[in-house]
Amino acid sequence: VIAIANTSVVAAWSCQLRGNIEARVSLDKGLTWQPVVLVTATNTSAANTHVSWTNGYLLVVWDTVYDVMGDRDIMFALSKDNGLTWAEVNRLNPHGAMDAGDDTHPILASDGNSTLVVAWQAHLTRLNSSTYPPPSDIRLGSCVGSYC
Repeated sequence: VIAIANTSVVAAWSCQLRGNIEARVSLDKGLTWQPVVLVTATNTSAANTHVSWTNGYLLVVWDTVYDVMGDRDIMFALSKDNGLTWAEVNRLNPHGAMDAGDDTHPILASDGNSTLVVAWQAHLTRLNSSTYPPPSDIRLGSCVGSYC
């Protein structure tokens, strides 16, 4: 996925071979590119990667199998230097460490100022033979300026 702001371009993707998130940044409209950087270095079975840019902050979100429950959770990483370095990976969905339902398909939106909003689908229980389709809901999380 790609995000563009002024003369800067960032491409972020999930590397299926290694299971991590990687990114590459151009500061000159894509004429030259910085080296590939790891957003997350651990094998996270990442999928559904999205990136957005607002006020110099980059946010990457994805869903992954992250915890001992074995379900998918929504993760994010923040860059405050246009994607050259990334802060520690965090879980976005607040119930993720305690539930057994999958949280998937995050999408990002920005107001163009300093607010990024993430929406995702939350399956509140695991799919089994007695529950089809699984109960699900759309969840929202937001990130404002440096309070990510």
